[in-house]
Amino acid sequence: MQHPLISVIMPCHNDGPYIVQAIKAVQAQTYKNWELIIVDDHSIDDTAEVVGSFVKNDTRIRYVILEEEDKERINKKGDNINAGWLARNYGMSLSKGELITFQDADDGSHANRFEIQLYAMEKYKSDHVVVDWRKYRDDLNTTMYDVDMDTVGLVDTKTILKLAQKNKKGFLKYPFSRNEEGNYLSSIVHRLDRKYLRSWDSYPLAASMPMFKKSVLEGVRFRQLYERVWPSGRGRGADRDFNFWLAQTCKTSIGVEIPLVLWRNRLENKKYIKTN
Repeated sequence: MQHPLISVIMPCHNDGPYIVQAIKAVQAQTYKNWELIIVDDHSIDDTAEVVGSFVKNDTRIRYVILEEEDKERINKKGDNINAGWLARNYGMSLSKGELITFQDADDGSHANRFEIQLYAMEKYKSDHVVVDWRKYRDDLNTTMYDVDMDTVGLVDTKTILKLAQKNKKGFLKYPFSRNEEGNYLSSIVHRLDRKYLRSWDSYPLAASMPMFKKSVLEGVRFRQLYERVWPSGRGRGADRDFNFWLAQTCKTSIGVEIPLVLWRNRLENKKYIKTN
């Protein structure tokens, strides 16, 4: 691939306090041939105003409002189970790039994330590459991560496919049900399935910001909670479901152990506490 266009999808929902840093993380990338599609998932804060100045000054950035509203965004417990699935799908449908990646609106990235993911894709002949994460800090966002690619660890395709198959098994086709909260018998069956019959291994490394060839999607998409085959144990897992599905579809997925994703997480990734 000779400098392919990378479509960067950024779903957002009331991310006004953080989205500036996320956009700057994309603009700072050492790889410059990208388009950024910001998909506003019905924000009611100042997101539109904040994004407007970036759109005005950078022709590579588009701002669109998601046409469809997720009527099941909040479950009966008051939890947001949307996880941006509709916005991600809409952004992908608008993408013009040969490659697609994501930049979460409340997180950051090191400035060489795109470059390294593309390099790994070419080096290992992969169609789907994830990297690792470290805790977000303002002083890390948009900076270069110094790394020797010949010494980094690799999660190979075979390992990922084994995990995909292992975590797909369960008593029920789907581990959650719309009726689970209102039906006692359904609730018991689903809880037994989650606790004893289904594995809950995470997708290796940082599933939130993969890079993949658009050509390998082949119907793979983000699914609402009740359709996810690989949700997380706590009930969301849109990224986990998408990446495992994509891995089983393209069969060339890899994970590169470099913490290029900056995640606003409460805890630090222990593997990288002593790194630069």
